[in-house]
Amino acid sequence: MSYLINLGKGNLSIYKKLRLIPIGDPVNPDVGYMGRLIVLYTVLKTQQPTTNQFFNELSKKTGDARTVLPINIVINRNGTASFSIADSNLRETLFETDIVDKALNSKQLKIDVTPGEYQAYLLWTEGLNMTLKASRLMLDTTDMECAESPVNINAEELMQISAIDEVYPELNLVTTISKINDTNRNAKSLVK
Repeated sequence: MSYLINLGKGNLSIYKKLRLIPIGDPVNPDVGYMGRLIVLYTVLKTQQPTTNQFFNELSKKTGDARTVLPINIVINRNGTASFSIADSNLRETLFETDIVDKALNSKQLKIDVTPGEYQAYLLWTEGLNMTLKASRLMLDTTDMECAESPVNINAEELMQISAIDEVYPELNLVTTISKINDTNRNAKSLVK
């Protein structure tokens, strides 16, 4: 199985039309990792209605409208997954007990990827989609001089964003990041 990922313009264009080698291919371990991330996000997406419900309830209860939650995923040899909060500041909070434990750990999910530890992001897709739409609208209506700061992306973040964009194409995450970077580059060129 292979995936075709269109990562837009700007700094991300060097990865345009990247063909992913099947999961576990020893030729390119980064590409195999990318495939495993896609599998992980696909499984997380199957839990999206429950995850959205818990995020929504928690935002009403606490006033925290966080849309992305960094998580650790441990896949055991039998494929059983366990989830925990990656951010130590959020451990033992309602984010862990009300979202991670109730929405994911209680399900005893099995994930067919190489056993090991992975990092991913649990998404409140309803909230994130509204935030991204607002960002795109602002970029469409703002002056070039008021553009947002560029989004600097390291290799790990690029793989995470690419996997999210593959599994959640409705978010248009890469397009939004590319648009922010393009707008910022255009604003800088006008200032020179």
